[in-house]
Amino acid sequence: MIAIAANTAVFIPVAAIGALGAAADAPIGLVTGAGAAAGACGGVVFNHAVATCGVLNVSGTVVCLGGATIGAALALLAYEARE
Repeated sequence: MIAIAANTAVFIPVAAIGALGAAADAPIGLVTGAGAAAGACGGVVFNHAVATCGVLNVSGTVVCLGGATIGAALALLAYEARE
């Protein structure tokens, strides 16, 4: 439950980055970069929450790369949804 809450608390704002970037007509590279950074941070938060619950702790590099990929994709999807 804690892991799901941590995941939701981070990745919903990542999608908001894309929507706000689109509304501001920001360059797509800036929006996806911000989404990737927020996603990497979100991945670390999620991993910490899962490890706290006693579940296997994953490598920090894997978590950051996975979070960055998801963050960039979510921001891009939200950005492209404006059209």
